[in-house]
Amino acid sequence: DGDQGTDLAYKCAGLKKDFPLITVDGATVEAEEYLFWLVNAVSEQQYYGAISGDEGWDDLQADGTTTAQAVKEDARQAAVLYQVVRNKAKELGVTLTDEQTEQLTASLDGAKEQAGGQAAYQNWLEANCISEEGFATLNEVGYLSQGIREKLSQAGELAVTDADVANFVEDEGIYAAKHILISTRHRNDDGSYEDFSPEEKEAAFAQVQDLREQLRKAGDDEALFDTLMNEHSQDGRDEEGNLYYPQGYDFVY
Repeated sequence: DGDQGTDLAYKCAGLKKDFPLITVDGATVEAEEYLFWLVNAVSEQQYYGAISGDEGWDDLQADGTTTAQAVKEDARQAAVLYQVVRNKAKELGVTLTDEQTEQLTASLDGAKEQAGGQAAYQNWLEANCISEEGFATLNEVGYLSQGIREKLSQAGELAVTDADVANFVEDEGIYAAKHILISTRHRNDDGSYEDFSPEEKEAAFAQVQDLREQLRKAGDDEALFDTLMNEHSQDGRDEEGNLYYPQGYDFVY
């Protein structure tokens, strides 16, 4: 109903929960959502020790802004991002399925139970400046994002061609890196690892030296590198023994 209710934060701020604070492509983000993200941004900075009580708020960040300004900007960006998802979902006609609605309800019921019941849950909500309805709305965004991805994927709009990747790499000044991995540990059946013995490590190092010497003598020939990589690299391989990433690992700065 937009009333301040019993929330101390809103009484102190003189705000109503439904007061519009941000506009994103014509849609408004209300006070309770922004303040929820602000509380979380403050908690994060406190966790990492950037602020404590009244200390640290005026400290300068790398970009010249204060910690207080950075905290408010983090909250604003989170609120804007969530509204962008809602706007896109509305544009595409994406809504929660019945199954997703049931999952959301179960998740919120679990949060309430974990908090220790309705009264404790209400205290947690008020400490985070958000209503029960507002928190449920926030939690819908993850499902909407999933629905957007699925719809765009079905329409082929998320398909990425090799040419797209190549153009992106060139435009951004990014390169791909190939490597020849020679392991110094055994992988056990349970997924754990066990280091080589000193003798095994010495043999692995000798193999690395031999491969490097072959490349040096060939003038670091790329074709030879590919041959040696495909023959000797102990990186991940498929059931037929082919390397998973024969073209290397993209987007290494």
